[in-house]
Amino acid sequence: RIANLSGDWACGVPTAFEGLCNPARIRHLVSRLATARSLQKRRTMKRTLVLVLAVAALPGLRSKAAFAQDMPASSIDLGSEPTLPTFGKRGQAAILSDFNLRFDYYRYGGNAGASAQSYESVYFDPTLMYFVAKNFAVGGSVSVGHSWLPLGEASNSFGVGPRLGYNVSLGRYVSVFPRAGVSYAYGWGTGSPGGNNSSGYSLGLNFDSYFLFHPVQHFLLGLGPVLGWEAIAKQNGADASKTLHVGINFIIGGWFQLHRPKD
Repeated sequence: RIANLSGDWACGVPTAFEGLCNPARIRHLVSRLATARSLQKRRTMKRTLVLVLAVAALPGLRSKAAFAQDMPASSIDLGSEPTLPTFGKRGQAAILSDFNLRFDYYRYGGNAGASAQSYESVYFDPTLMYFVAKNFAVGGSVSVGHSWLPLGEASNSFGVGPRLGYNVSLGRYVSVFPRAGVSYAYGWGTGSPGGNNSSGYSLGLNFDSYFLFHPVQHFLLGLGPVLGWEAIAKQNGADASKTLHVGINFIIGGWFQLHRPKD
């Protein structure tokens, strides 16, 4: 509006201000003022936008900070390799077999020139262990077996029993896993044609300790001594001979993380 005023408006103005009353000069000043105001509005809008974005991103930053605080320092260390779950953590389940899926050959003979006899047998003994605490596991085993005896005879067995185990880590790839348990086994046999059938049961104690090798995650191999003793043995209702078993077994198995505890 000032720029559109007539040049006569400057008449009567002191000489020192006559240059300011020039319409062209006024238009120039007004244009610069409008440009300055436009730049100021743009700066204000940019500042407002940055503030809005910062407020919107604040909850995400807080959640990331809380997640970083909850994680152990070793897991967020960018300079080290990631830590993989190892055998023996709480919440793991392990399926093991003492490699008793086997074919055994026994040879025995009597005195006074009695002929030697032999028989074959096959067993399957899977075990399931669950780690209720770090390195401490509870579980149970199932045993199924069949034997082919001389003269057409055969015997079968079925057993169950609880197990306790404790894993002792010796490094990334090696650990020791001693176990103890109680086993109940029931067996029955068929005699030769025309013979009598028999049945019985036994209650025994079992101890073993395996040196485990973990070549890859979730898989293990092991070798170690085993000891089994039948505290009670019955056959056809009468006392039967008790067996003491001492040997070295091979073990194979795998494990998986059934659930991940918060701690």
